[in-house]
Amino acid sequence: LIESTSNQAQSEDGPFKGMSFLFTGTLVAMKREEAQKRVEALGGTAASGVSKTLSVLVATSHTSSKWKKAEELNQKGASIQLWTEDVFLEKLKEAEPSS
Repeated sequence: LIESTSNQAQSEDGPFKGMSFLFTGTLVAMKREEAQKRVEALGGTAASGVSKTLSVLVATSHTSSKWKKAEELNQKGASIQLWTEDVFLEKLKEAEPSS
């Protein structure tokens, strides 16, 4: 019997496992730190910048420099998902267990 001694908030196995998220702009529904914590609780990680290894960019504006950089990387073969805050909130609702 193997018992986990980890009490970390980060889930080792969640719906966002293996995915990295970057938030840009001012989120309306929650602070960026809270959004990052909720992603980590679902197995994801917070990224520090836009790169070809980024999984998801959550941006409040399609005109932000990070959104444009992600689009350019996607044209070069990256597969960064571009989500608005509304899409992020919907995915969170689907991923988080109902209380």
